[in-house]
Amino acid sequence: MQLKAREALVRARVNLINSTRLLLKSLGVFAPSQVKATAFVRKLRPLLDNASTSLVEPLLHSIDALSAQIKMLEDKLEELARIQYPAPVVAHL
Repeated sequence: MQLKAREALVRARVNLINSTRLLLKSLGVFAPSQVKATAFVRKLRPLLDNASTSLVEPLLHSIDALSAQIKMLEDKLEELARIQYPAPVVAHL
């Protein structure tokens, strides 16, 4: 179930990033491309003026929040994988 939740959060983050790009593009501001989703907000903020920032700040805040939730789920999934599928012990001859 956690994997499905992560998938839904990633999809929501992608949709918000695309919405932010389209909104900014309509204002003549081009968001950086070829940027990982986890770095999108960090790379975009310095490029924005005050008017653009105030317009998209709610979206940027939501993207950051989703990224934090995704990271938390990824950490939980990694821990679950370590518990359920421990690394095999290799004996040296």
